[in-house]
Amino acid sequence: MNRFSRLFALLAMGVLAGCGKPEFSDAEKKTIASLALSALPPPKTDTTNRFADVPAAAALGATLFFDVGMSGDGKVSCSTCHKIDRQFQDDLPQAVGVGRTNRRTMPLAGVVHDPFFFWDGRRDSLWAQALAPLENPLEQAG
Repeated sequence: MNRFSRLFALLAMGVLAGCGKPEFSDAEKKTIASLALSALPPPKTDTTNRFADVPAAAALGATLFFDVGMSGDGKVSCSTCHKIDRQFQDDLPQAVGVGRTNRRTMPLAGVVHDPFFFWDGRRDSLWAQALAPLENPLEQAG
């Protein structure tokens, strides 16, 4: 076996040794569990939204979330950027809707517990926030 083969074999063993499953301490496991959305208290009642607990309103919201017909080009819905399998964001450095914004998509997981919305906090309720992307020429341009 030549020198290069030995070096390669040693390097390969080192790489493979580092591929084991990470082990978390009990304290780390407890911290991770505390970050689960189910660990949060129930959300506060939104007294400004009389439809917050109406099932038909929630169903309408879910339908509109996936509706591309609300966008200016007929191709973009809320779910275009807020992907369910990515905690309702898209992993991009800048959101891409009808155009490109200068900020990344805000994750929506646990959003019901947030007091302000958008990266700059310009909306103070979910129902007030919902109109802004529809009207924004770079997001949905509706």
